[in-house]
Amino acid sequence: MNIQYNPTPLDILKLLGCADSDGRALLEEFEAAHKVKLPPLLFDFFSAAWNHPMFSTADIWVTDDHPELYFSYEELEETISEWKEDWAENPDEYGDNVCCQLSRLPRERWQERVSNHLVIGSDYSAGVVTFGIRVEDLTQPDPPVYVLHEADAETDWKVLDNSLSLFLMRILADVLSCGEYDMAQEVLEEEEEWNYTVIEDLGEARRQAEQLGIDLSKTARCGSLYAAAVTPDVCRYCCIEEKKLFFLLKEDTGNDETTCVILSHN
Repeated sequence: MNIQYNPTPLDILKLLGCADSDGRALLEEFEAAHKVKLPPLLFDFFSAAWNHPMFSTADIWVTDDHPELYFSYEELEETISEWKEDWAENPDEYGDNVCCQLSRLPRERWQERVSNHLVIGSDYSAGVVTFGIRVEDLTQPDPPVYVLHEADAETDWKVLDNSLSLFLMRILADVLSCGEYDMAQEVLEEEEEWNYTVIEDLGEARRQAEQLGIDLSKTARCGSLYAAAVTPDVCRYCCIEEKKLFFLLKEDTGNDETTCVILSHN
């Protein structure tokens, strides 16, 4: 039995039956309009996941209900346009405001203070954080993904995952474990006839893994946005392609919670 201990995000989408849709054409239009080339991994993942209902409550923008991709400088320009008259009338009051400071610089010098980011998602439940890739990193095949919290200054983007692959796996783990929403279970179980088994006991999860022949010490790991610690090792996962099976074990020790999901399709 061939167990994939390190499946890629695209491998998992393929296993789940996600295929290219009209998302490919929309992404090509975006590239043409902005004279930019998206990383192939981002392009292919978004194309395959586009408008799949299980992503309707996900933290990436791959459905018509989500905002479109945009660049963070566009948002800065909108803020400056909205507030520049107030800043001019009260320069002392807004002297520490980042956007106010940027408004005094030509756009080509903004890079000195903050990178331009391609914004690819935000947390669906609250909308308080935004995820993006630096424009200068778009030529990398697997670039880092950054996060910006609404309470922080517009320049305070921080690295969330060192690679896009890890970020997309984090998204998949949260979607499939149904930590915040049960959309994936509803769609895959009721509409696409997947067997969706959820186990909340760690001992039982380990026994199930052993019965399936899975060596948990070999499984790949990724993070979760909905765990006590947003670290890159909360979740373990693997695939058994010949059985059309996906195994996910989320050990949120900070909240003393275990979620094991076993997806299989006859």
